[in-house]
Amino acid sequence: MFKTDGHAHYARLIKRHCPDGEHQVFISDRGAIVGQGELKKTSFDNLFSINHTFATVRAKVNRLNRRTWCTTKKPKRLADHIDIFIDVFCDRLKQLNLSRQTLQRRAVLSLVN
Repeated sequence: MFKTDGHAHYARLIKRHCPDGEHQVFISDRGAIVGQGELKKTSFDNLFSINHTFATVRAKVNRLNRRTWCTTKKPKRLADHIDIFIDVFCDRLKQLNLSRQTLQRRAVLSLVN
């Protein structure tokens, strides 16, 4: 299943590369700017998690940054760089999740004692 915004280009790519793939279109809601310029969520955004993940990858993998001196000559090297990012990113998520579970267990134990 492919979930995208309403861009017509995606439908053609999905049809070409995955003819049996299911395609759902979600119109991404933009946050309303209020007060001191902060974004206020107007409703649930189905595409937020993937947009946030891609923004994180672009920010952390300097080769994907639009204004950088770091360039990639070989696609294999870019794939290696992204693999390293994924490995480190997933490892940090696991550590964060484990530390939350440890804190929750300690909180439960302190309530029991």
